[in-house]
Amino acid sequence: MKRKLRANADRYNTEEIRIAYVAGRVGGEAADHLRPYLDEENPAYAETADQLFARLQEVYRDPNRLDKARASFYQLSMGPKDDFHSFHTKFIQLAYEARIRDEEYKYHLNEKLYPRLRELVIQEYAKKGTFAEFVGACATTAHQLRSISESEARRRPGGGLRNRSQTPDAASGMKPTDAPPTKGPDARACYKCGKIGHIAKWCKNNARGKGTAVGELEADSAEAGKELA
Repeated sequence: MKRKLRANADRYNTEEIRIAYVAGRVGGEAADHLRPYLDEENPAYAETADQLFARLQEVYRDPNRLDKARASFYQLSMGPKDDFHSFHTKFIQLAYEARIRDEEYKYHLNEKLYPRLRELVIQEYAKKGTFAEFVGACATTAHQLRSISESEARRRPGGGLRNRSQTPDAASGMKPTDAPPTKGPDARACYKCGKIGHIAKWCKNNARGKGTAVGELEADSAEAGKELA
């Protein structure tokens, strides 16, 4: 509301209009707190909009707000997986609420970086540059570190392109490990049933039964003749 009144000072050019605007925008419990200050017969009647704002601040401002902001500010730190821009926004917000002096921003920001990032920007920190310049260096370096980390993750087993080669085939629904063998004895088809993965002497359709001497010799002979052909 204060910004609105400042931006449209030419429109809200009297205290009566400013008070009416504030009263019209406030509702609920807040309106109840302001009601005595809007009554012209009440000794507490507010003559300016700033008096209404002051009353609301008395009611709603947390008396421990500064202590809480300072505690949150000193607990703030950036982790390796955190986005630097989000961290920087939170840093600026808490630094303001905790009433940290501007000239201390650069020191505190550096203290809150995670070790690897802090190590890489140490030369920039040592320069006599501004806080904004240091923030720029931190943002660039943090982005590069994140890109490197993501690239390494894709190269590790189970990540990136390698992982896609281990997934079931979209068309057949068959896993690579379920595919029929293309080399070795298991690649031969049984001449009895035509299935791949066993030879005729082990086939369940063998009329003489698995494991009999005659059945094994006949099956071996048949398999040998098939291979020579």
